[in-house]
Amino acid sequence: MSIKKWLVILLVTVYACSSDTATIEESLKTFATYTYSDPDPTPRPGRKPYPYFRFDGYSNNSDSIDWKVIAMENKYIKVHIFPEIGGKIWGAIEKSTNNEFIYYNSVVKFRNIAMRGPWTSGGIELNFGIIGHSPTVSTPVDYVTRENDDGSVSCFVGAIDLLTRTRWETEINLHPDKAYFTTNTRWSNPTAILQPYYQWSNAAYQAEGNLEFIFPGKYRIGHGGSANNWPIDENGRDLSFYKNNNFGGSKSNHIIGDLSGFYGAYWHDLNFGSGHYSKYGDKLGGKIFLWSLARSGGIWEDLLTDTDGQYVELQSGRLFNQAVSGSTRTPYKHFGFLPHAYDEFKEYWYPVMNIGGVLKSNHLGALNVIKNNTDQQIYFSPLQSINDEIKIYFGSELQYSFNVDIKPLEIWETSIAKNQSNEPLKIIVGTNKELIYTEESSFTTRPVESPDNFDWNSVYGLFTEGVNWVYQGNFDRAYERFTACLEKDSLYVPALNYLAELQLRKSDFQNALKNIRKSLSINTYDPKANFIFGLISRHVDNLVDAQDGFAVASISPEYRVAAHLELAKLFILKNELHMAQQYVAKVLEKEAANQNALVLMAMISRKYGQTKDAKRYIRQLEYLSPLNHFSRAERLFLNQGKQTSESFTSLIKNELPYQTFMEMALWYEYLGAVEEPIILLELSSESALINLQLAWLYKNNDKEKSEFYLEKFIQSTSDFVFPFRKELISPLEWAIRKTDNWKPKYYLGLLHWNIGNHTYAKDLFNACKDLPESPYFYLAKTDLLGDEKDYDPEQDLLKARKLGIDDWRTSLEVIEFYLRKGLVEKALSLSKESLEMFSANDALKYNHAKCLLANGLYAENLNELENTTILPFEGARYGRITYRQAAVMESIQLFEKQKFEEAIETIGKARLWPENLGVGQPYDVDERIEDFLEAENLLRLNKKDKAHELYEGIITYSHENEGRYSSTDFLYLITLKRLDRDEQVNSFLARWQNEKPGDPLLKWSEAMLNNNRNAAQIIEEEINTEAGETPWDPRYTDTEFELIKKIFTHIGLNSN
Repeated sequence: MSIKKWLVILLVTVYACSSDTATIEESLKTFATYTYSDPDPTPRPGRKPYPYFRFDGYSNNSDSIDWKVIAMENKYIKVHIFPEIGGKIWGAIEKSTNNEFIYYNSVVKFRNIAMRGPWTSGGIELNFGIIGHSPTVSTPVDYVTRENDDGSVSCFVGAIDLLTRTRWETEINLHPDKAYFTTNTRWSNPTAILQPYYQWSNAAYQAEGNLEFIFPGKYRIGHGGSANNWPIDENGRDLSFYKNNNFGGSKSNHIIGDLSGFYGAYWHDLNFGSGHYSKYGDKLGGKIFLWSLARSGGIWEDLLTDTDGQYVELQSGRLFNQAVSGSTRTPYKHFGFLPHAYDEFKEYWYPVMNIGGVLKSNHLGALNVIKNNTDQQIYFSPLQSINDEIKIYFGSELQYSFNVDIKPLEIWETSIAKNQSNEPLKIIVGTNKELIYTEESSFTTRPVESPDNFDWNSVYGLFTEGVNWVYQGNFDRAYERFTACLEKDSLYVPALNYLAELQLRKSDFQNALKNIRKSLSINTYDPKANFIFGLISRHVDNLVDAQDGFAVASISPEYRVAAHLELAKLFILKNELHMAQQYVAKVLEKEAANQNALVLMAMISRKYGQTKDAKRYIRQLEYLSPLNHFSRAERLFLNQGKQTSESFTSLIKNELPYQTFMEMALWYEYLGAVEEPIILLELSSESALINLQLAWLYKNNDKEKSEFYLEKFIQSTSDFVFPFRKELISPLEWAIRKTDNWKPKYYLGLLHWNIGNHTYAKDLFNACKDLPESPYFYLAKTDLLGDEKDYDPEQDLLKARKLGIDDWRTSLEVIEFYLRKGLVEKALSLSKESLEMFSANDALKYNHAKCLLANGLYAENLNELENTTILPFEGARYGRITYRQAAVMESIQLFEKQKFEEAIETIGKARLWPENLGVGQPYDVDERIEDFLEAENLLRLNKKDKAHELYEGIITYSHENEGRYSSTDFLYLITLKRLDRDEQVNSFLARWQNEKPGDPLLKWSEAMLNNNRNAAQIIEEEINTEAGETPWDPRYTDTEFELIKKIFTHIGLNSN
């Protein structure tokens, strides 16, 4: 190579690395990976994550695995994306310091945390649907990269959420001349029915380095919606510093009360930070999650990474908090995604350098002010080139004006005089006033508490709860609430509308129509009622009423776009394309970027033979949403061939591609199309339900092909076939008429079970008799029929085990059944047999420990658990609970044998937190059971002083934690009795009665204190811990109550 050529190459390389360019590259990179495996084929309809399956296998050892990595880079930052792990932004670094401003995990360590199990820490996780750690966070999603005309580069990631049938797509974009990257998300509800609404972006950050959480706001609210002060808590602790959270358990604080739109993290030891900005309203929610600083949280550092240290999460959400069901009774309720609605929101992610903290930031940069005794330093860290002015005001008076010409991350600073307290400082960056910091309060006055006297059993209260259950995807509970509401007021229109919508979900068209007609008889213009009336009529082929309902609904702005889209689809079904085109045009006038409308317009143009127009709409759609597969489908329909087929299928890269093909085919079928869905389905990967749908579509025009695909459907494995779409009801009913095989009945039973038609589902399962050859049919059947009084699941469980002897789950289900029935010896025998077959299975090993406990083999239980490793799910304590139960019970046995020294030694084991059982010791540990037992043994050893020290410890702990009112408080009362403090006993019982009147635990405690054992035994039936099963199951509500009963059965109430 000539020197001249070499110099040219060198210069080009140097220019590419140093100039303002942005690059994007896809490659394979090898990571130490702790894999997940062992998907569960057992269907569990009506429960999350159905129609997805869970994974139950997690590796303790790593393997080297190649992962696809998308690297985006400019002069300032570098961003990594893993499309095969949920499209997660794996991490981001600032290049001059090599500091991570988004946590980068150097290993891929899957652990059982997400809705389907596998989850990894670090990066930015994208969540959509019903609840967090959504079904796609650890599996491949669709993705594509693009170099844009403006010099920026983009990676698009996206997927369908099957729980809600909504579709999300996020563009991760990097400009050449900016020190930030953006995520621009488009999320749509393409269905014609209300869906749950949940969206949060969870970003991880390093915990070490004197970390400060920079979250403007006045309150912190929890998942349950209760509000407390921020950042200084009720005990004077400044929670904005990570180190000050060294108390209690793991924390989820949603910070509210400020309009800034930004939050961030600053590591004061590094003089480096990270920021996030979005317009207030795009993202209302900002949450801080951190694991407990005790070992109960520290254990997760070891579980989720190898060498990268503990992390925290700063999360952004569309709503103020990640609401659990209890949040319904606060101002912070749940939310719904309207039919055919479309959301778009943009977020900025960026580093902050060398300014000592952050008071205000956005896409321009970050500002900080550090006040000294006599002056104040102003710092500005820009994220883009700024050639403008910075103005500084004291009150309303301009004090300083600076012309600045600075590049990204080039720190500007100045020193100015201190302002007076009555002249608040204000800093304005840029003549357009895009970044403004002021010392004046910007706190909102939005209420943070609901009235205590709101009547939740009123008509509106019941209705509100029903709506919020819909928003959470719990349609059965919503049905109950609306029914209760209508029992109070049978003509309450909002409840009639929602109930009809739920009946539509269940395909109960007759009752849905009855309720919606009642609603319309009260208000003929009600927009929701008219829209649902249109949908129901469409489903029962009453197209006249369907058109009428949609047309009247379109008067309302809330339903206008959705109604116009449904009218357009209705006219396509009737082959009145000119009318369809007019309604689509109305949608595009309102929403030029409406993707459903663009697809419809492309389809209509294609059917008119207007190829040029069709291609124009396709190009528009491709630009807006490169992962909207309908654009390539329409291109395929314009010109069928190998190239267009490959182009269409090439970007469907997600974990379950056949679900994408099915969703698209059903969309076309809804419009009356037959040819298009067939083309799509025949390009799909193999699936039983794909074959069924093809058989259904061919039934009228190609009998031979219909029978071919029906046979393929019958012969396909039933494993992992989880039907959930009500559009498949008719094909399955047709298949039942066409064949005697059990599978169509089974699948239709699963589908009806999932949409809430439990009685019909049971009939279909029973109709299968004992023909099914799948163990998972019988496991599902025992779940479905388990509440039937005359149903004994034992034979079905044994048949499941016989058919699925190679799957450990079948053995586990039989063992669990024996434990529930109190057949503990049979459970132990089968457990031993199963462990011989699956000796490395930790689930069976733990279950074996439960069997040993149930059989009174406490020492053996402890030995088993000491040699078992549990990789836990988040918040799991079941391994340690069982270990403690065994230790406590063994100590009671030793006490009865008067082996008091050995009993005390065993009580010491009950105090341990063996981390091999997947849990670390928390800060706040209630050891009153251990203390009480040890004191009783010490008394027998005539060590009264030590015993009384433990008694006083019980009393102190109870005083410090009063108000919880648990079964262990009975030990506190007995301890007071031991020490002749009857007044304190009576006072505590009075407070308990006042705060929790009618509490069965209180009534039981009073009965026991009065030596009324008969009354106590009757009350025990009210306390739901055993439910006819073994009391030694950590899933029950109060496992400690069982220990309390055992203590006083074997030791007695009175001290000796």
